[in-house]
Amino acid sequence: MLARQINSLLEYKKYKVISFDSNDTTYFLEYEQYADSQKIGYCWCRADQVLNLRSQVEGYLCPSNNKHELPTLVVSQSNSTVPTVKRTPL
Repeated sequence: MLARQINSLLEYKKYKVISFDSNDTTYFLEYEQYADSQKIGYCWCRADQVLNLRSQVEGYLCPSNNKHELPTLVVSQSNSTVPTVKRTPL
Protein backbone atom coordinates (compact mmCIF):
# COMPACT_ATOMS: atom_id res chain seq x y z
CA MET A 1 0.00 0.00 0.00
CA LEU A 2 1.34 3.42 -0.91
CA ALA A 3 1.46 6.13 1.70
CA ARG A 4 2.35 9.80 1.68
CA GLN A 5 4.46 11.10 4.55
CA ILE A 6 3.50 14.43 6.04
CA ASN A 7 5.86 16.02 8.54
CA SER A 8 4.14 17.66 11.45
CA LEU A 9 5.54 19.28 14.56
CA LEU A 10 4.52 18.81 18.16
CA GLU A 11 4.73 22.06 20.07
CA TYR A 12 6.18 21.98 23.52
CA LYS A 13 4.11 23.67 26.22
CA LYS A 14 4.67 24.53 29.86
CA TYR A 15 2.65 22.40 32.27
CA LYS A 16 2.09 22.85 36.00
CA VAL A 17 1.30 19.80 38.14
CA ILE A 18 -1.87 20.61 40.11
CA SER A 19 -2.70 17.20 41.53
CA PHE A 20 -1.45 13.63 41.61
CA ASP A 21 -3.34 10.35 41.94
CA SER A 22 -1.04 7.80 43.54
CA ASN A 23 -3.45 4.90 42.90
CA ASP A 24 -2.96 4.90 39.14
CA THR A 25 0.00 7.34 38.83
CA THR A 26 -1.83 10.05 36.90
CA TYR A 27 -1.40 13.79 37.02
CA PHE A 28 -3.82 16.72 36.73
CA LEU A 29 -2.09 19.49 34.77
CA GLU A 30 -2.66 23.17 34.03
CA TYR A 31 -1.35 24.69 30.80
CA GLU A 32 -1.83 27.59 28.38
CA GLN A 33 -4.00 26.32 25.54
CA TYR A 34 -2.46 28.65 22.94
CA ALA A 35 0.84 30.54 23.09
CA ASP A 36 -0.78 33.80 21.96
CA SER A 37 -3.70 33.75 24.41
CA GLN A 38 -4.27 33.67 28.14
CA LYS A 39 -6.69 30.71 28.01
CA ILE A 40 -5.84 28.05 30.56
CA GLY A 41 -6.52 24.38 29.95
CA TYR A 42 -6.59 21.41 32.32
CA CYS A 43 -6.19 17.69 31.73
CA TRP A 44 -5.48 14.36 33.37
CA CYS A 45 -2.57 12.39 31.93
CA ARG A 46 0.25 9.97 32.59
CA ALA A 47 3.90 11.05 32.38
CA ASP A 48 7.07 9.46 31.08
CA GLN A 49 8.80 10.33 34.37
CA VAL A 50 7.91 11.03 37.98
CA LEU A 51 6.63 14.60 38.49
CA ASN A 52 6.48 16.55 41.73
CA LEU A 53 3.37 18.35 42.90
CA ARG A 54 3.37 22.08 41.95
CA SER A 55 6.37 21.60 39.65
CA GLN A 56 6.50 23.18 36.20
CA VAL A 57 7.78 21.16 33.25
CA GLU A 58 7.96 21.53 29.48
CA GLY A 59 6.85 18.82 27.13
CA TYR A 60 4.06 17.65 24.87
CA LEU A 61 1.02 15.42 25.24
CA CYS A 62 1.22 12.24 23.22
CA PRO A 63 -2.31 10.93 22.56
CA SER A 64 -3.16 7.30 23.20
CA ASN A 65 -4.29 4.94 20.44
CA ASN A 66 -7.19 3.91 22.66
CA LYS A 67 -9.73 6.68 23.29
CA HIS A 68 -10.39 5.28 26.79
CA GLU A 69 -6.76 5.75 27.89
CA LEU A 70 -5.17 8.99 29.05
CA PRO A 71 -2.52 10.77 26.99
CA THR A 72 1.11 10.66 28.11
CA LEU A 73 3.08 13.80 28.89
CA VAL A 74 6.53 13.47 27.33
CA VAL A 75 8.78 15.77 29.35
CA SER A 76 11.58 17.41 27.42
CA GLN A 77 15.01 18.71 28.24
CA SER A 78 14.91 21.35 25.48
CA ASN A 79 12.63 24.12 24.32
CA SER A 80 12.32 22.94 20.73
CA THR A 81 9.84 21.05 18.65
CA VAL A 82 9.90 17.35 17.89
CA PRO A 83 9.32 16.27 14.30
CA THR A 84 6.91 13.44 13.70
CA VAL A 85 5.84 11.62 10.58
CA LYS A 86 2.19 11.17 9.71
CA ARG A 87 1.30 8.79 6.92
CA THR A 88 -1.85 9.07 4.89
CA PRO A 89 -2.91 6.50 2.28
CA LEU A 90 -2.77 7.65 -1.34
